[in-house]
Formats: sequence, structure tokens, C-alpha cells
Amino acid sequence: MQVFSPTSAAEGFYTAGLGAANSANSGYASTVSASLAIYNSLVITVSSDQPNYNNTQTVYLTANVSGNNSPMAGANATFTITRPNGTVAATGNVVSNSNGIAQYTYKFNRKKDTLGTYQVSVSANLNGVSGTNSTSFVFVR
Repeated sequence: MQVFSPTSAAEGFYTAGLGAANSANSGYASTVSASLAIYNSLVITVSSDQPNYNNTQTVYLTANVSGNNSPMAGANATFTITRPNGTVAATGNVVSNSNGIAQYTYKFNRKKDTLGTYQVSVSANLNGVSGTNSTSFVFVR
């Protein structure tokens, strides 16, 4: 069953009821209620495990995806890492887990990566609802 809400619906949690009955035999009937969450955007927080790295270290990036202050499992999170000169160092897609967490790792390319500040952008999408955020880290050798 799919439930659609008008675009003007306020974010929040709602209770919906559903009933079904067999018209040929009234003894076969049931009702159920469920909590539904309406969210108009995803909130993304993104961080690295440390602010500075040398060329032997791995960058561990974490994005937390939420809606209505609840973790959003199954969101497709795209990580884009941009070098100080503006070229893209890496792009990767990760699906958020049951806690709304998507994790991505990056190893420096000794031939291509330059010293300086790297920008990390994360955009996430779940059922057509999206959000984005960014952070940075420094490559120091």
C-alpha cells in the first residue's frame, strides 16, 4: 500500500487507519493502524575522523542521514571529494544503514593528490526527498 500526502502537508508523524472486509462474508473483516512519517527534506551531517592526514593515512568519512529527527535507513548517499585545485579525487555511493549512517573511506593517491584542503560534499536521496551538506579535511604529507 502506498500513501501519498499533499505537498502542503506539514512534516511530522501521523496515524493512519485501514479497514478491509469481505462483502460476501462479514465475518472476515479487519482493521489496522500505522504511524506514518512525512518529511520534506533530509538532514545530512558529515564529518571526517580527524582534521589532518598524511599520505599513509586513510580518511574515514561518516554521513548521518535523518528526517524529522529520526535516522533514515536506505538513503542513497553520494560522497564527492574534491582536491584543492578543484578536480574530483573520488566519488562513491553508499546506502545508509538502519541507524541512518553512511560511511566512505578514501586513500590518497601519491601521484595525483596535492597538499591542501579537500572538500567533501554528501548528497542523499530517499524516495525523491533529498538533502546535502559538506565538510573538509587537510592533506599535510
